[in-house]
Amino acid sequence: MSNLNPPLNDAGDELGDSESVSLFVESTWRRSSLAVQSGDYDWNDRFGTQTEPFKTVDNEAQTVIPKSIEIQTEPDLQKTIDLDPQLAEHVSNFLKKVCPFVESQILANVESRAFEDYQVSWEEERDTIGLLHTLYVEKYELNVQQGKQTSRSSNKNNNTSRNRDKYQGNGITDNDDDENTTIASHGADLSWNSSGSLIAVAYGRTDHSGWCVHRASVCIWNLMRRHVRTGNPDTELELPCCVPCIAFHPDQPNILAVGLFNGEIRLYDINNAEEPLIMSSTIEDCFHREPISSLSWIKNISERGYVLVSSAGDGKVLTWAPFENKLSHPVSGVTITPGNTAKNRFPFLGVTVSAHCGLSANTFNSYYVVGTECGTLVRCVQNLQQRKKTKEKRGDFVWSNDAFQLVSSGNPAAKLELIRHVEKHARLQALKAIECADVFASRPNPLHLYAPADSFVLESHSGPVYGASFSPFHKNLFLSCSTDSTLRLYNVSSPKPIISLEPSTSFLYHIEWSPIRPLVFGVCDSDGKLHLYDLHDNMLGPVVTIPASQNRHPVMSFRFNAQEPSLLATIDQSGHVGIWQLSSQFFTPQKGEQHLLEKLGSLP
Repeated sequence: MSNLNPPLNDAGDELGDSESVSLFVESTWRRSSLAVQSGDYDWNDRFGTQTEPFKTVDNEAQTVIPKSIEIQTEPDLQKTIDLDPQLAEHVSNFLKKVCPFVESQILANVESRAFEDYQVSWEEERDTIGLLHTLYVEKYELNVQQGKQTSRSSNKNNNTSRNRDKYQGNGITDNDDDENTTIASHGADLSWNSSGSLIAVAYGRTDHSGWCVHRASVCIWNLMRRHVRTGNPDTELELPCCVPCIAFHPDQPNILAVGLFNGEIRLYDINNAEEPLIMSSTIEDCFHREPISSLSWIKNISERGYVLVSSAGDGKVLTWAPFENKLSHPVSGVTITPGNTAKNRFPFLGVTVSAHCGLSANTFNSYYVVGTECGTLVRCVQNLQQRKKTKEKRGDFVWSNDAFQLVSSGNPAAKLELIRHVEKHARLQALKAIECADVFASRPNPLHLYAPADSFVLESHSGPVYGASFSPFHKNLFLSCSTDSTLRLYNVSSPKPIISLEPSTSFLYHIEWSPIRPLVFGVCDSDGKLHLYDLHDNMLGPVVTIPASQNRHPVMSFRFNAQEPSLLATIDQSGHVGIWQLSSQFFTPQKGEQHLLEKLGSLP
């Protein structure tokens, strides 16, 4: 640093400054830079840089010391017992003497039939049936109250009477002005998931006279929670229209199939909160165009998986492979048309229910029964043979085996016409190979694509059939119920019922076998009651009748729980779900009941 004598500042003179001193600081950076370039820089000179030197320290961090420790085990010590030679000989002689007798008794127990019908019941013994929970949707209850208040106010102001909903007390108005915003809160269907812990409830209207313009939902409760939120479901799936039926997957507890009023089928993953919708079908002539009446998951041993079978009011019964083609098209189907029974002269209207035999699904041909609006019952056979993934040259095109099998299983009278129709579409689209999707893209006539069901007509009910259920313990026995107030037990090989019972004078809406006991089943009616039968104790009437609806609303459906045998769920038309705990009688196997069921199945 040095002092210089720079020229005086004119401004300083004007202000009267006597002296002006300027300081000059030599740049250490420039000097250091020149020293570095010349190689004379001392790197240890702490004044050569304007920072403190960096310090580095090596330490071990984020590491563990591995150790091997025995836990929950005992040391394997080799122990030897030294027996007195005389004692050892005595033990050996004893074993030689008693072993033949013990072995003979073990073999006798293996061949004995004394405990053939005995099954251990791990449930607590109970003598009564109790209501555990009443599930409902709180916001629907508020809509009900608002609807009642609006209805009373309107009647008071106008002093006129209006037609009410066919089911009184639901609190939902059908005003044209607000119909597009109406939330359908009628109870429609139930389904337990495969683990028996979740109950799904479908909501919709049951009194449509035209297109459905309501919004609906499927609500799911977890009954294994410590505190069940009875008024608020754990999961709610909003739907654009009413939901007539639902069905959980038999093996995957998170997969739920939903059938809509507009004919659409949807699959949901309820574990995915952000995007639960996995896939959905479209609405076309070769699919469903009317309300889905039933959904069933059927085991297909040839495919080592499940197919989804749907029936609807349009008279079609379609089979889907959702995990194979994402519901883009069905893999097979049949139609229930008036031509099926021309000799019997039974008219066929919409399909109201279909029931499938889970036992016959273990073979390549599966039985199922279809009920219709006019009371007709039809037994059909479904072919579940394996679909090959090969392709074969047929004429000008390479047909996939699936596509050719689809058109070959159609109406025999229109097979050639159907093939020409599909090949014409392929030429217009410049296709060289024809897949199943191309068959449906050609928009064939549904009556050509789907053959009439190979059916056997059973003795009809005198009213619409709303319930049917195959026995899980006998492949030929099934139950049906109708609005004619009767339930019937049929053998699929005979047109006449084995048993016909009348539990009440009301409409019967749903019937189901117990998955635990071969001779137990239930049926629900429009008077708000659930009738439970045990043919082992009483062949003529129900052993218990439960008032399943507090205000005597129609009980639309109920479901036994295969995983939790003591639980049963009911839903009435007002949307209230009852979770019931059954008495031990209904899930404790009884001696000889399988033999009695076989005897019933052999009756003419």
